[in-house]
Amino acid sequence: MQQKLDPKARWLFFYNYFTSFLFFVLIIQIWGIPLTYDSGYFETYLFYLFVFVVLFIYGALVLSQLVYRNYSYELVKEGFVVRRGVIVKVISTIPYSRIQNIDLRRGIFERVLGLTSVMVQTAGFSAVATSYSRWSYFAEGYIPGLSQKSAEKLRSLLFKKVKSNRRQGL
Repeated sequence: MQQKLDPKARWLFFYNYFTSFLFFVLIIQIWGIPLTYDSGYFETYLFYLFVFVVLFIYGALVLSQLVYRNYSYELVKEGFVVRRGVIVKVISTIPYSRIQNIDLRRGIFERVLGLTSVMVQTAGFSAVATSYSRWSYFAEGYIPGLSQKSAEKLRSLLFKKVKSNRRQGL
């Protein structure tokens, strides 16, 4: 049965999208600040800056909601299945025999929200970025935004599946 993320994961996604683009937005806005004070131009600039920030926050909220709705995981007979993606749908199936390590990660913002991320690392996976927009997550099976209890339960279930699967090997 497909499992969904904790509803608070929406705020985790929002935080990540917001911080990812914040630096870019700040640089663009600093370049746009007028060097001389012209009252008409400056008020217009502040108005457009305000509109841009409001649209940016709204866009990040909408995107985080869409990512949350389209992120799920499932333990099936063949392996661990992760479904994600808004525009490009990705379905990853990780055979239990390839799972090498299962990490639980709790960053500062995740701890504030009471969330935990599960990173399922596999044999033979090259280190590439996930669709979660951060290069620091190098795990083929990345599940962000689970409650700590759900993350620990998933980790123990995966360990059981991995152990039982390895006995069937060559």
